[in-house]
Amino acid sequence: MFSNQTIINAMLPALIVRGKIPLPNNEIRLDLGRKEAILALKAAAESKKYVVLFVQIDHNVEVPSIDNIHRTGVVAKIIYDMESQGLHKVKLLGIVRCNLLDITETDPYWTANVVTVPMANDDLDKELAYVRLLIEELQTDAVRIFDGNSELANIVAQGVTADKLTDVLAYSLPFDLNTKMKYLNTPNVGDRLRFMLEDVKREKYIRNLETEIENEVKKSISESQKEYYLREKMKVIQDELGDKVKQETEIEDLKKKILAAGMPSSIEEKALTELNRYSSLGKSTGESGIIRTYLDFMIALPWSKETKENIDIQKAKTQLDSDHYGLDVVKERILEYLAVRIMTQKNPQAILCLVGPPGVGKTSLARSIAA
Repeated sequence: MFSNQTIINAMLPALIVRGKIPLPNNEIRLDLGRKEAILALKAAAESKKYVVLFVQIDHNVEVPSIDNIHRTGVVAKIIYDMESQGLHKVKLLGIVRCNLLDITETDPYWTANVVTVPMANDDLDKELAYVRLLIEELQTDAVRIFDGNSELANIVAQGVTADKLTDVLAYSLPFDLNTKMKYLNTPNVGDRLRFMLEDVKREKYIRNLETEIENEVKKSISESQKEYYLREKMKVIQDELGDKVKQETEIEDLKKKILAAGMPSSIEEKALTELNRYSSLGKSTGESGIIRTYLDFMIALPWSKETKENIDIQKAKTQLDSDHYGLDVVKERILEYLAVRIMTQKNPQAILCLVGPPGVGKTSLARSIAA
């Protein structure tokens, strides 16, 4: 009765589907639970087994109104209907596109007045060119495009009409619902071929991007795992070696500090010799502590740092008197030492040595001189 090449006006029971776009030339499987849909299905089964499928616009609405369906649908024939636990599992064969003219009844189910929209061909040569380009695109990346759908791959490989090719691909490939609806609204085969070529190229591009992103993520995870593995291995090695690794790190740090201190070459050589002795001694030995103290002292000395001298007898006397009461003999000797330096413009050979029991002011005098 119905075909994809003739225009027919008919009154048919209507089924409203959501979450799926029916297309001609495809087997359409539905699970029906709405009372109206089941009654429409039974009415169709009792007559010529033809129904018309319309797509619900808002898929979140449980009971759609007439205003909530697309006006382009598909006339389909019931292949089988199996009831299970209140649901009807139905397989239909999409035959031809149709346009809705009117809904004549709504109780107990919708009855639609429709007119079929046969396929249209404009330029057969152009369609052939599109088909060749499309097949080439599909074959270059068939594994990812068909994604294990061997039935779809076989249909394409066997060769079908351009009309069926576009409908089968649009129904089976993982396009979004709006994209699939575009094919339902397009009876012209040439336009559908152009859409399909563009959509397949876009799908391949997106899949390539997904692959690149996945590879980058895997690489990042691999680097993180590698770093974690090396760190854990380092911990095990350090645990096995005990203090040896720490001591080697300590020796290396001391060597860097000695070389960076700016010591005269002879003193630097002596410090490195003591460092070698220190590295060969155990930390439990008394000599090890003495050498470490010596090295720390040598590193702390300002070998390459100089300050500008400010020798002023009056200022020195004022500083000493303000910091110390008494100690006149000591303060006088310090001022004599400074006076000799001023008069001779040379460093005197004598070295001041402050001697006395704890608490008499040796350290505070040295601080006053430094100030």
